[in-house]
Amino acid sequence: MWHEDFEFQGYTLQLGQHGLVIESGSELEPAVSVQGDGQAISDAKIFVSLLNSDGEKTLAEAQQAIFEPATKEEPAHYAQAFLMVPPDAKKVTIRYQIDFADGSTTTRDILVQTESHAH
Repeated sequence: MWHEDFEFQGYTLQLGQHGLVIESGSELEPAVSVQGDGQAISDAKIFVSLLNSDGEKTLAEAQQAIFEPATKEEPAHYAQAFLMVPPDAKKVTIRYQIDFADGSTTTRDILVQTESHAH
């Protein structure tokens, strides 16, 4: 699921996560798509971390995402960086840091609602 699309220095980026629901007390797998001139960019370095709802306290340290080439099921994107959502979290901030091969960088924070897996 994508949360945000934006342009940065000629690149088109999509920020989101695998799965439709973010459950407290379970792992979250952020996903990032980076394109330039309509082609997937595979040489960026993507780091994702998890912060509290106001973005001031780190809940899960930054992990580097891995580039996954396009398949029949999914477009090319970066993923496989897993962040543990605390069991009591109602909202969390996913921080996406994108470092491009040309030395430019951008960071975006996205506040997301979590759902309790306790029924």
